[in-house]
Amino acid sequence: MNDKRFRDGSEIARPANKMMKKEEGRLVRVDRVPMRWGEMDALGHMNNVSYFRYFEQARISWFDSLKIDYSPDSEGPILGTITCKFVRPAIYPADLEITTYVGKAGRSSFMMFHEMVLAGDPATLYAEAWAAMVWIGIGDGKSRPLPEWMLAHLIPTSASST
Repeated sequence: MNDKRFRDGSEIARPANKMMKKEEGRLVRVDRVPMRWGEMDALGHMNNVSYFRYFEQARISWFDSLKIDYSPDSEGPILGTITCKFVRPAIYPADLEITTYVGKAGRSSFMMFHEMVLAGDPATLYAEAWAAMVWIGIGDGKSRPLPEWMLAHLIPTSASST
């Protein structure tokens, strides 16, 4: 098919130096949460949107632990992009374990990796997600260099950029 509205999937491949692997990151958080019954969809498994909500909560919980201030005159991270690989459907009831890893720092960005597994059974992988976080001025929304205190929580790098 030559219709440009449809893709063959080749552009979905992992871009070089953009998405991190779990092994490339530093574990910063593990959350254990029960799946909610209301998250099931018509097919009887967790709705795809819910995976993103669990990953979001893991990120926000880590940012809260760092005491990041989101007032208009401060700076902080926002989600630049996120990609999720759905591996196996989660079916209620299930206790979920969400791990969060951070990667190398760029000038004003850093990568995060999340993994969702069945709690107590890490071989039961439900999903993996890659997120690019951008450090911004909250009031103006413009990117800012990562502050030294934040760099201390990330993987050091010698030649990264946004």
